[in-house]
Amino acid sequence: GGGGGGGGHEVMTSHDHKEAAADMLAMHATGGGSPNGQRGVGKAALQAQLLQKHQRAAAAAAGNGSSNPPQPSPGSGVFSAQGEGGVGGMSREYLQKLILHQQTVNSWNEHNSNTLSAASYSASSDSGSRSRNGGGFFSNQGLENSIPEDNEESDLEDQRTHSQILKKHQIFMKHSEENIMSSSRKGARSSSSDSTSMADSTTECSDNSSRRKTGIAYDQAMLNHHCICRNNTCHVENPTRLQRIWFKFLELGLTQRCSVISGRMATKEELSLVHSESHVELYGALEGGPPPTHLTLLPCGGVGVDVDTVWNNAVSPAACRTAAGCVLDLSEQVASGQLANGMAIVRPPGHHAEANQPLGFCYFNNVAVAARNLLDKKLVERVLIVDWDVHHGNGTENAFVDDPNVLFISLHRFDNGNFFPGSGPANSTGTGQGAGKTVNIAFNSPADVAMADEDYMAAFRSIVMPISRAFNPCIVLVSAGFDAAHGHDRRLGGYSVSPECFGWMTSQLGTVAGGKLVLSLEGGYHLETLTQSVTSCLTQLIRRSSGSEEGVTTGARDCGVSQRSCEAMPSKEAILSILHTAQFHLPFWPELAGRHVHQQVRLSQSQSELQQQQQQQ
Repeated sequence: GGGGGGGGHEVMTSHDHKEAAADMLAMHATGGGSPNGQRGVGKAALQAQLLQKHQRAAAAAAGNGSSNPPQPSPGSGVFSAQGEGGVGGMSREYLQKLILHQQTVNSWNEHNSNTLSAASYSASSDSGSRSRNGGGFFSNQGLENSIPEDNEESDLEDQRTHSQILKKHQIFMKHSEENIMSSSRKGARSSSSDSTSMADSTTECSDNSSRRKTGIAYDQAMLNHHCICRNNTCHVENPTRLQRIWFKFLELGLTQRCSVISGRMATKEELSLVHSESHVELYGALEGGPPPTHLTLLPCGGVGVDVDTVWNNAVSPAACRTAAGCVLDLSEQVASGQLANGMAIVRPPGHHAEANQPLGFCYFNNVAVAARNLLDKKLVERVLIVDWDVHHGNGTENAFVDDPNVLFISLHRFDNGNFFPGSGPANSTGTGQGAGKTVNIAFNSPADVAMADEDYMAAFRSIVMPISRAFNPCIVLVSAGFDAAHGHDRRLGGYSVSPECFGWMTSQLGTVAGGKLVLSLEGGYHLETLTQSVTSCLTQLIRRSSGSEEGVTTGARDCGVSQRSCEAMPSKEAILSILHTAQFHLPFWPELAGRHVHQQVRLSQSQSELQQQQQQQ
């Protein structure tokens, strides 16, 4: 699998490693020919050449007089050039993040053949559905080539179902494009006259969205981002994720109840609001792309910027910029009151992307760019960003760590820094004027404890919602990753949050900022729970936009959370993690001095003591 390591291969030198990546790009650019442009030399021949380079490198290392055979290092076979203080001049802190990512993906790919894959997916254990295989998802024609291909007669019904959905999709997209063109013309006519009054009205954070629709931002251009190996099973972050979500929306008729926004590519100026000019030029230029020194050869035969963050010069820049453009447009329309709320179905994700460095499948930080854009255009005064992806949003935190106008709250698995990306401890609270505006609910737990609905609901009730209401944001942006959902192996997620709980968290956040809420897809790789979770969130957004604010209930049972989860006490590990966060934020948020967190601790302790007494009896 992608990033699975170089098992069975000799160690490549730094020079040969870069040269091999350049050769692979050259082969892809020449349509499968040889690196020097000659036709007739296919991928197998190129792989043979690369193997020879491996062998030459190993022989050269063995000939240096060392009695010990060459050993793989964190920078060989996976990363790019090696440097003095790390890899390719990267800092040791960043290298540690890459190593954690490598370990995560390596472990995940070992597990991949039996559980999750991008091309074949399995329903969750309680659904009883068996696996189905999916086929070519890489054509520029998009969804037309996405009908699963399977030779088994028993899967013919699945193919017919997908065909029907695709026909509905084509009809719907035809009408959507007409509506989009019509609305964009109206928006262009009114934007100049309304811009001043829009800024005046939105900065007051008033609720003017009760009768407006929910928006969905989506574009097929994002399906084109793929590894040049063209093997979905090697990469958990792949086009199938978006296709499965979109199929489900069409199947349930959700798109017909929303305003669909066709994506556009974010401009370089917009991306530069968060990222350095050099980073934008490297990964946002439609021609050229990053040099081979910034790329590495992956075990799957493709190239990437780290162990599994794949890169394809022909299609990746446009897809990355389109993902950012979708979130930009959707957030502007919600902030201005044109839409009540919305969800951006985008890839690649963004919350790991730093100002100067891609990481963890992410190139541009979609949510961070959208937040900075809203503030710079004075469409809003304060932005709340909630990140519930199981991995910490390191890029987003660093983008606003000293900004008093952005409150960043992250709920993530931390495990004392041993879970990717290793950042986001509870004592990281922001710096300078942004002190207290970074809130990390960093869960620590042993291997046999998986955080579940009751733990996330306790964190929301005790930390997230009290601080969010006190901050009084003008809009809420959510880095909506779903890899904390059940079905993910512990090496990639390992938690057991239900789709309905994600819907409940969406409903809760819809009670602040006048309901102006935008979710942007981040992680989530178990295709069944991913589609269920995204659907649950969108359903709550539609529910809120279709009725009055007062008429929408936000109880957990109303959102479908199980009775067991509603009655269960949070785990001891979750309570300790929540209390740890509260300890560092009490000086900034007196709202946390209430009784709720401490009551939960006392109740949990009482319950634990009762269980011990029962066991003794």
